[in-house]
Amino acid sequence: MQFALPPRRSVNTPLYGRSSRLSLQRRKQLKAVAILVFALVVIYFLLSQLFYSSTGTPAAPAGTSSLVIVTVLDRARWSADYIQRITKNREEYAKQHGYTNFFANLSDYETTLESAPRSWGVVPAVRHAMATHPYSKHFFYLDANALIMNPSKSLESHLLEKSRLDSLMLKDVPVVPPDSIIKTFSHLQPQDVDLILSTDSESLSSGSFVIKQGEFAQTFLDIWFDPLYRSYNFAKAEAHALVRVISASYRVALFYDRL
Repeated sequence: MQFALPPRRSVNTPLYGRSSRLSLQRRKQLKAVAILVFALVVIYFLLSQLFYSSTGTPAAPAGTSSLVIVTVLDRARWSADYIQRITKNREEYAKQHGYTNFFANLSDYETTLESAPRSWGVVPAVRHAMATHPYSKHFFYLDANALIMNPSKSLESHLLEKSRLDSLMLKDVPVVPPDSIIKTFSHLQPQDVDLILSTDSESLSSGSFVIKQGEFAQTFLDIWFDPLYRSYNFAKAEAHALVRVISASYRVALFYDRL
């Protein structure tokens, strides 16, 4: 005798339901992980903006001066009274405007200079100042033979403010007056300037200039201090070498004045 057997239940049926539930749970877990990762990325971005400046470099520590005055002192040749007069002049000016002074000793660079004239000490001195003050933006080199005669006027109002610099910049004029075939750029904007030099009817002045911290400054100083320039018998040493270096640069502003 045959009896009708009930249909056999598929052993896989429960598994499909369980697999579906597991897939749904896994999707929820992945979604939660994605949200967590996104939140961590946002937090990292916010923290990076907090501790880094808009230029991508670490933000300057509190109290950092935006401008450093660089002066090279030849203590072996100058009297103590003269050096005191120079340092006092710089310190009073820096204190009035919140600047920082960097007094470099020429003797520290004698090995680097080798047989070059001592006036070349300006280049390693400025590089030294930049390395010592990596968060400062501008470096104002002023020859130790010069005094700041109007200490009430800040360098910003006198030169660095965009509107002021734009009004002073010489555009499309000979780099070396009066008839150099190489001229300053006619479309140079203040925000693109990395080096500011004064000039007169005869030549550029290497006795005072303002240079901005950055890649341009490092490259410019390296080229200016090249052994070939130092060993060449220029009539005015580093000053005439400076003319050759800046002739091909579009980030240099010239103006008729003395800093």
